[in-house]
Amino acid sequence: MDILNSLKLNLQNALKALGKDIPLEDIVIEHSKDEAHGDFATNCAMKFSKLFGKRPNLLAEDIVSKLDMELIDKVEVALPGFINFYMKNVSLSKVIENIISKDEKYGSGEPKNKKVNIEFVSANPTGLLHVGTARGAAIGDSISRLLEFYGYEVTREYYINDAGMQIDHLAESIYARYLELQNLPFKLPEDGYYGEDVIDIAKQLIAEKGNSLLKMDENERFSFLKEYGIRIELGRIINHLSAFNVNFDVFSSEKEIRKDNAIEKEIEFLKDHIYELD
Repeated sequence: MDILNSLKLNLQNALKALGKDIPLEDIVIEHSKDEAHGDFATNCAMKFSKLFGKRPNLLAEDIVSKLDMELIDKVEVALPGFINFYMKNVSLSKVIENIISKDEKYGSGEPKNKKVNIEFVSANPTGLLHVGTARGAAIGDSISRLLEFYGYEVTREYYINDAGMQIDHLAESIYARYLELQNLPFKLPEDGYYGEDVIDIAKQLIAEKGNSLLKMDENERFSFLKEYGIRIELGRIINHLSAFNVNFDVFSSEKEIRKDNAIEKEIEFLKDHIYELD
């Protein structure tokens, strides 16, 4: 047990000896801002004075009389009712033994038996990551690690935006570069993607499929290009995030979520609890 929890328990026992059973989470202990006022301080005498029907400074004196002084060198009561603790050196040095024994687990929390889902990055699979998405990756992964360390069961989720116009534009952009690289007439879509990564995808496509796409039905080709582009772009994103030491447990596909009109059905189910604006 660390020194703060030890002091809280000590105070809880003192308050119980005075006739009130106070929950441990209601007892606050802080590091003293001025070392002249000791190592730690509590305002519990002021906080619970009405409960005991006593003035804070008198309640503070009563609390001090019930404390276990094994780890405490001395205690002072300061008006209007603060209790300042001056700890024995041995009590302060015990934390070093605790740090050494727990090593990297020092400071971690007990399992909370609670699940937390963190969805972050979720960049569209239409291009390479940039500084903004890297920032989101660092923040999201840091939050995930902190919650895990504190005892939560964390799931890291990447929401794949693989439905909608942006994916259509990706397929159109890849096909335009595919035609260009074969010296065929082409037109880049106005809202398309003009990066080097799309050219690289078109080169890979030619190496794998040659000119076979020219023989495909238009709908078949469009569907193939969307799936092909997503697979390549998402694969690059995952690899770059992994190199950044950021990994995900779940990849949720927007396309799969929208399958069979699932969202529309959910909205219909919730229609009595929602409203539509404009």
